[in-house]
Amino acid sequence: MTSRLEMALWARLAFLAGEAELLRQAREFFQLTSNSQEKLPVAPAQMAAVGERLQTAHSLQDAQERVEKFLSHQLQKLVGKETSWRTPVTLPDGSASTLGEILRDWMRDEKYLPPDPVSPHLDRLAALRRFWNYIVGQYGYQQTFKEVMPLKEVAG
Repeated sequence: MTSRLEMALWARLAFLAGEAELLRQAREFFQLTSNSQEKLPVAPAQMAAVGERLQTAHSLQDAQERVEKFLSHQLQKLVGKETSWRTPVTLPDGSASTLGEILRDWMRDEKYLPPDPVSPHLDRLAALRRFWNYIVGQYGYQQTFKEVMPLKEVAG
């Protein structure tokens, strides 16, 4: 019993230690993929579909596979269109991609995690879910108030 409690406390501590970085990475993803238009590139139902796959996954690998499958299907359906998950995005290095491809890469490569060595106690699935919730919150704020959420930079 003590061992499980200790493991749970270490996991919680690791999660709290990475919380600021998750928010920072969500902001970076949002800034990278958002456009200056008032209309969001992805419908709320599409964002909810990604969230549902994350929430019902049993492991990080399961979540990554479910989202990968969903995004691949959506990208295939949208061939020839520049909307939703196929919204074009210019990356900082000048290369072009789509919103769906960027999300798929970030989730697969765990770019939402801190660049420092990640604690072995961190629940990576919980971190991915929190990262996604932050992104949805930022898009929701923009949709409601027609402006980008005024977040102060999180101190590291």
